[in-house]
Amino acid sequence: MEANQNIKMLKQAVLQRFGRQIEDQASSEQLSIEIFLSTDHYISKATIMSLFGSGTDGWAVNPKILSFLAEYAGV
Repeated sequence: MEANQNIKMLKQAVLQRFGRQIEDQASSEQLSIEIFLSTDHYISKATIMSLFGSGTDGWAVNPKILSFLAEYAGV
């Protein structure tokens, strides 16, 4: 349960830095670009949509993705 809470906090930190919610493919693509420009790591817009979409509890997230998101968010 703690892992899910940490992922939720990480997602909040990412959204805070991004400055808006992930609502559609366009916002997913923009976040993907921002992450790449900031960190030189690529996360696909499909992965972002999956991670920030509804019903992601229990979804196994690749630790590299979490690391990339943490680097982007500065946490």
